[in-house]
Formats: sequence, C-alpha cells, structure tokens
Amino acid sequence: MAGYTCAFFGGYTNTHGCGGPAKTPAAQFFFEMYTDCTQTCSNLCGTVYCDTNPNQNGEIAIDNCTLDGTGNTITVTNAGTTLFAYLNVAASQGVITDPPGSQGDLCLAGGGPIGRYNADLQAPGGSGTYATDIWGGATGGGMGNLPNPPGGTLVPGDTWNFQGWQRMPAGAPTTWSKAINVTFN
Repeated sequence: MAGYTCAFFGGYTNTHGCGGPAKTPAAQFFFEMYTDCTQTCSNLCGTVYCDTNPNQNGEIAIDNCTLDGTGNTITVTNAGTTLFAYLNVAASQGVITDPPGSQGDLCLAGGGPIGRYNADLQAPGGSGTYATDIWGGATGGGMGNLPNPPGGTLVPGDTWNFQGWQRMPAGAPTTWSKAINVTFN
C-alpha cells in the first residue's frame, strides 16, 4: 500500500507539492507499508492446533489471555447446525482420531482429566457459532473457576487447552472443533 499526503511536522515551510498557498506550513512526504502475505496469521493470544483432520468441525479462538476480570471468551465458529455444544478443557494435549460415535480428532487426550463447561451448554442452531466466557460465565462459580475435573482456577502463567464438542442432529456423529492452547497472563 502506498500513498501520498501532506502533514506539518514543524520545521521549514514548503510551498511546493501540497497545492497550498505560499507559506503553508506543510511538507509532502511519501509513506509505504508492506505485509508478508506468505505467513499464516494466528491469534493474538493462544495457538490453534489440531487442524489437519478434514473432519474437524469448527474454528476456535480466544479474545483475551489476560486474567484481569474483563472476560476471557472462547468462541467456536463454523460448527454447523448442532443440537447442542460444550467447551472442553484439559491441561494436556493428545490426539484420538474418530473416537467412538465421533468424527474428527479429540485433541485433549494426553492422559490428564478432560473437563466440560456444563453450565455453559450452547445451542448454536443454524448459526454454527457459540461462545463460553471462561472467566465470568456460568462456569460453576465464575471468576476463572475450572470445571471439575480438572478443577482449580485459571491463574496467570498457567497453560490450558480448549476444544469444542458438538452434538449433531440424529444419525450424525458428534464432531470436534480445532483446539487452542492458551497461556494466560
């Protein structure tokens, strides 16, 4: 992107290039900005993983990794029309491809307990989008309390993994979103 404009930065007076009358206190300058379009963009906080199985059903993102009481919402989009959906959490990562009754990868299966935000059951319907406020939502007490299991509270410096689970209409397997690894600050 390139562009020309006129602006005054103090200093000498320029009567040329900006189209103004003599003694206009503006100077012409050239500004050019580049971006590297070959790199993949990622969330500002959190790292999305478990995204290679073509049967993963839903993108996942978090809006804020700072635990300051302003909310930390994890959103799953493009989940399709589901009957209901839950956000799951675990301290560990591990992959089980197509667990019984499901399609896609369960990516929280690293040996530790997997928790489910039961109180934040979502019914995305036709929109395919649902969100869970993991700090102040109805997560079993709010204030960053984790479901039990795994139990505990979100604290700065901790790293947790989140993944959406969607119950699909009758006869269809349940599905999993991509997963996100978040280190809170």
